[in-house]
Amino acid sequence: MNPIKSFQPTVGAHVHDALNNVWITLKAEHVADMERGIRQYGRESGIENWDGFILDGWLPPEATPPETIRTPGPGANSQLDAIRVALRANAMSDYMLMPEQVEAIMSEARAEAVEGVIELVKETVASADARDRFVAQLRAARARRSTAHARQGRRDRPPDHPTGEYPSWAPEDIEALISGARAEVVRQAAELVTQAVLATDTRDRLLARLRQFQASDSRDAPPASSP
Repeated sequence: MNPIKSFQPTVGAHVHDALNNVWITLKAEHVADMERGIRQYGRESGIENWDGFILDGWLPPEATPPETIRTPGPGANSQLDAIRVALRANAMSDYMLMPEQVEAIMSEARAEAVEGVIELVKETVASADARDRFVAQLRAARARRSTAHARQGRRDRPPDHPTGEYPSWAPEDIEALISGARAEVVRQAAELVTQAVLATDTRDRLLARLRQFQASDSRDAPPASSP
């Protein structure tokens, strides 16, 4: 696959969309649209972010694109996966998110963190009974949090944004949203650890691993693009 920065719009060429992991074979109208976009907005908007896609590579017309497995895009199975792909592509300065998309991203981020914490518990706590009790408590707390969130009808917004309005989100705001949702689970888990009937050394070890989990989550966050 050739890097998209070397691509010149060509009928029959194949371009790869990183957001959905699909190949698109360009027709004459696509090429005309790209060329028009380049003239009006520059190469980045005209090609790399053409028509809402995130293009990261291309193949000449005579090539056969490899088989791909389509990844969830906006409105599909995983809003969190879709927005992470977009953030890692580092190709957009802001993102339009509907309230239900924000809800889904936060919910998926919390669920992901719960599963990560459960793996830590399984690796750290030797007693099967203690593990099962802690995992059940964590899942119950997660369920209560989700129910309370739904009843409140709360909608998260970018900082300093008027209630009821949802404009573009900057990448750093989305990353803060995901990190905050995951950190919330870690804090909740730490509270449960301090209340759980565990040996002191096991409790200390698990709390240390939770701190490492949160720290590694911050380091591994996808890079933000410049506004």
